[in-house]
Amino acid sequence: LKSLVWYIPERFEEFGYEEPETWEEMIDLSDQMVADGNTPWAIGIESSDATGWVATDWIEDIMLRLHGEDDYDAWTANELPFDSPEVDEAMDYFDQIFFTEDYVFGGPPNILQTAFGDSVQDIFDGNAMMHRQASFALGFMPEGTEVGTDVDYFVLPEIEASEPGLPALIAGDLAVAYTDNPSNEEFFQYFSEPESGEPWAAEGAWLSPFRDFNTDAYADEFLVDQAETVTGADFARFDGSDMMPGAVGAGAFWTEMVNYIQSEGEGREQALQNIDAAWP
Repeated sequence: LKSLVWYIPERFEEFGYEEPETWEEMIDLSDQMVADGNTPWAIGIESSDATGWVATDWIEDIMLRLHGEDDYDAWTANELPFDSPEVDEAMDYFDQIFFTEDYVFGGPPNILQTAFGDSVQDIFDGNAMMHRQASFALGFMPEGTEVGTDVDYFVLPEIEASEPGLPALIAGDLAVAYTDNPSNEEFFQYFSEPESGEPWAAEGAWLSPFRDFNTDAYADEFLVDQAETVTGADFARFDGSDMMPGAVGAGAFWTEMVNYIQSEGEGREQALQNIDAAWP
């Protein structure tokens, strides 16, 4: 589950902050944090050869909240180009977080050079108040961190209150058979049953793709809450860049987002056109 914003409950309580229910409330909260002398956001997108995917996740979450599943599907299928009013509007919301003065710890230079796994530490060190990252962020937190006590989260809120609804951005691992034989058939038949995931669920850090999965099998209530967030969302969509051809989703989209952040929001039109040009 990717659409999560992590924070330290003790620090929220100290300053009287509450979880926002809309994007506008989240921006108001960010402004209040700045006024209080705090930095709202910790963001890091460095990921070796994959640097940039964190920024694309932000765009995907915003696209879902602004334009809904139909436009999102058209966008990931190259039926709605990057150089379109819809994506351009999503970039406005992206800029609102990434480039507003004092919103992000260290600003764009720190965003670019901080590893995505390290950036979550900034909320524990007191450098920032919030960190948007997938459910696997827990694996980068200090050992022994308890969700609900030491750290908590809220779902990245809706942008428009009535339309299109609250989505969930998800990602996952894919199993592929390269050989057609009875053993493979039996193996994949096993994976097609919800019960196959129960041993994984008991180990933690894993969500079943099945709506009718037995939530009692999960290792903790945090995983149950994640699963219910996905199944209870108005709609869910798979990571957009992962749905695109490699030359785009793991190529130009990543690269142009890095360049865009480095330029602090300059050259947007050219960046979006460059991504469109990368489609095979």
